[in-house]
Amino acid sequence: MREMWNGFGDQLRRSFAERRYVILLFLLLGASWICMDVYRDLVVKDAPVAVLDFDNSSISRIILTHLSTARELRLVTPAPNSVEDAQDKLIRGELAAVVVIPSNLSSDLKKGRRASVLAAIDMSNILVGRNAYKAIRTIVATIGGGAQLTLVRKLGERKERVSAVVAPIVIDANFTFNPARNYVIYLIPGLLMFFLHVYVLILAASPYLVGEGRAAFGRRFGQAIGVWLVGLFLGWIFFYGLMRYVSIIPMASIGVVTLHLAIFLALDILLVATAMALIPNRLSALQAAILLGMLSLMFSGITWPTDMFPRWIAAVATVIPFTPFAKSFQMFLHYPVTLGETVGLLQGYAWQAIGFIGLTLGAVFVRGAWRRRKEAAA
Repeated sequence: MREMWNGFGDQLRRSFAERRYVILLFLLLGASWICMDVYRDLVVKDAPVAVLDFDNSSISRIILTHLSTARELRLVTPAPNSVEDAQDKLIRGELAAVVVIPSNLSSDLKKGRRASVLAAIDMSNILVGRNAYKAIRTIVATIGGGAQLTLVRKLGERKERVSAVVAPIVIDANFTFNPARNYVIYLIPGLLMFFLHVYVLILAASPYLVGEGRAAFGRRFGQAIGVWLVGLFLGWIFFYGLMRYVSIIPMASIGVVTLHLAIFLALDILLVATAMALIPNRLSALQAAILLGMLSLMFSGITWPTDMFPRWIAAVATVIPFTPFAKSFQMFLHYPVTLGETVGLLQGYAWQAIGFIGLTLGAVFVRGAWRRRKEAAA
């Protein structure tokens, strides 16, 4: 028992008193704050767009006015002198998009012919490109629909049937969990928890790297509890403190949040213990654990759907603690889930724990048997 308390106190002292770990803690908090500040505008906006209006009609001026008021776009003035000039600016990265309104736009609309507007989009940054395209497409389609309504009414269609003729089906969209469609909602929790994940992996590995050798189980267990409590405390700060800066508050009860956070941190500590047991060289074991930690954001499904992964990568993703935890906080941050509704994720945690404990015990057994054999031979 004394060894456990000594290990626990030693880990707390190391986490908050030793200079390098204090610096690591400040890096964690600083990087988290910077990420939230980077995304403080919530959405991508003010993408530079040039419009070349060769029609100069009332319709083209309406399009120009609506483009200038879209939050995603910023019209560049003065407009390029020619299509070639606009193309050069697009290639140099000075523009996110170029919109060309042809000279026959209004005449085609008046005569009931299909009219077109050219939009050249720089998709080298898909986030900026897709947002610019979405804004341009929506504005042009809306104004085109209005022009079509006017035309149908002039052709004699009854007023009450005009909308049904022009647009017989419309979508009534409900953007569940992110009605404002901003990037903060799904990026910030993922990034902050990823930072915490890597921090806990480093902290959990620290006792193995300070020359303690084969410390007693009680001491190692106390150190693990110290790491777990530090991670739990920081996780609460993130969920109930820092994330409020970007208006993210867990919708589930604190009990559900704490349980998933606590299990996730325990699995991180088990992951490090397993790496240390499997790999004799401590530094190599740390590098292996950190490598898995650094890949976890990509493997979790936050940046790319896991069902799009090759099978072997998807299999690797299932053994990283961050993967089920990412799914859990995407649930409890946006919906008041109960513990029963997260049973599937808890089962995933359990299988990971069984795997880590089994590998660790197996490695310890094999290493002990090998050591006893060498001693007997000597």
